[in-house]
Amino acid sequence: ALVTTFVYALLTMPFTIALGLFFAYMLYQGVRGRGAFRAVFFLPYIVSTVGSATVWAWIFDPRSGLANWTLKAFGAQPLRWLIEPTGIFQLFASNWQVNLPGWAQGPSLALVAISIFSVWQMMGYDTVLFLAGLTNIPGELYEAARIDGANGVQLFRHLTLPLLAPTTFFVIVISVIGSLQSFNHIFAMNKAAEQSLGGPLGSTSTLTVYMFDQLYSYHNYGYASAIAILLSLVILAFTLFNFRVLGRRANY
Repeated sequence: ALVTTFVYALLTMPFTIALGLFFAYMLYQGVRGRGAFRAVFFLPYIVSTVGSATVWAWIFDPRSGLANWTLKAFGAQPLRWLIEPTGIFQLFASNWQVNLPGWAQGPSLALVAISIFSVWQMMGYDTVLFLAGLTNIPGELYEAARIDGANGVQLFRHLTLPLLAPTTFFVIVISVIGSLQSFNHIFAMNKAAEQSLGGPLGSTSTLTVYMFDQLYSYHNYGYASAIAILLSLVILAFTLFNFRVLGRRANY
């Protein structure tokens, strides 16, 4: 479960932060209706997690879901999504009749599907934070850099990213804590897929899911408490690491 938690964090955090920064930078360029776009991006974050996760579970339904309908429209084979325990790399390799070793099969398709929902939900939150950080950068600095001959790429690399360091640091810390504590949407999507919690075959059993299962399914109260303490220590360790490594670069 601890390994699954780390894999889930790696599947969600980089894409969420990168897409949030990308859309924030696009909106910062003076797009018309920026307020409306900001509301649209932020809406998935404030909508009920259980409700939106249930809708996405229908999208990934292997029988009548929108995801498989789209794959069929492009001539691709339908997938089992939330009920598929096979690793995504193994799914690709099986097209050429290749069996990969266990360590190379990759995360299960079910975990990837849950991660897609998580990226969709959290991307707007990061977008709003990055947009707020961008608006705090003085416009005079961009004007001076353009006068010195800087192009768009140079502006982003040597001006925007360094001055956005405090916001990026905050987003990374919040993303790490949030990804390690994820539970609601995993629970809701498992139930909507009519499978046991953490299924299929435990491939979506993160540490919080495993703790909940031990507590309410098996009544192992001491073991569940030990898992909670372990999770707290893991979160504390990553937070201190971020403050030690990234915190020094978050000031300008």
